[in-house]
Amino acid sequence: MAWYHEGRYMRTIPIMFVVVALLFIVGCGTQVDGVEQTDVVSLPEPPSHIGGYVNTAYGYQLDPLEEMEVWELTGEQAATKAGETATTIFIIEEEDNLFTVRGIDDARSSHEWLSQEVSFFYPSGDAAQRVGELDGEDAIFLRGTGAADSPARLIVAQHGSQLVVISHDHDNERFDLLLETFEFID
Repeated sequence: MAWYHEGRYMRTIPIMFVVVALLFIVGCGTQVDGVEQTDVVSLPEPPSHIGGYVNTAYGYQLDPLEEMEVWELTGEQAATKAGETATTIFIIEEEDNLFTVRGIDDARSSHEWLSQEVSFFYPSGDAAQRVGELDGEDAIFLRGTGAADSPARLIVAQHGSQLVVISHDHDNERFDLLLETFEFID
């Protein structure tokens, strides 16, 4: 079957075939008790968290993943489970530093502290920088190469009269999962 339109013959059979095929595909459900059921695609389970780590000395909390533990260094440089008043906590995965949080008792602003300390973290001076917010607090975000002398990320945030410095050595999606759970508390 064909029809004439603007000097050309058009075939309606292929168009009708496409329409019927689309109607068939869209209507491919099953009916149970008069209600159409369609196939459901299951999404992957979100990562399971262990509860939370709360640091009362520097006013923050985070929620590590199930298989992770939060550590701190003792005065003798031995690793032990982190307490609520730890100055520096860290989470490692295999041999990589996955997440470190340092509390800084300092009246300087994030910008002042970072301008004086950046060479410790980035001796070459190569790091991309942007200003933003971390859980509603002003923060400076730096991104390095993830090489031995350039942490992948460094975040410096002002919280009251204290600073919180978050860093990790190598890019890893698990860092982002941890960072999503980070919150300042009063």
